Amino acid sequence: MPITEIANAPVVEVAPYATAEDAVRLMAHHHVGALVVTRENELVGMVTDRDITTAVVAEGRSLATTAVAEIMSPEPAFVRDHSGIMEVIQAMRRSKARRLPVVDEHLHPIAIVAADDLLLYLAKEIAYLGRAFSRGWEVERATKDAPG
Repeated sequence: MPITEIANAPVVEVAPYATAEDAVRLMAHHHVGALVVTRENELVGMVTDRDITTAVVAEGRSLATTAVAEIMSPEPAFVRDHSGIMEVIQAMRRSKARRLPVVDEHLHPIAIVAADDLLLYLAKEIAYLGRAFSRGWEVERATKDAPG
């Protein structure tokens, strides 16, 4: 299954010259904790709510004058839109990132996948598998215990 089936789309983008205040407003408006930083539709970085908290607020810097480019993670790891879940998990482990941009064949960002998205998907799949096994065991027990 391609990761685009569980990733969050559309991606919310911010320009590198935007301010941290602009980024906070975008995050609040879209209810997200990370933005993809793009220049001319090209992925150049990621900025998270944690980046803003630690690099701006905790340092006493101004949200209104600090540029996203100053606090973003440049050249972030990313996954392709056709990547499978295991590829995404491996990319997250390698990059030590909880969120990764998902890019199309032209390397344009189209979504973000978070570790939480993967955990939720895998938990549901395990629950479905458990119910299937449970039904199989019930049928087996019923057949075994039936007179005959």
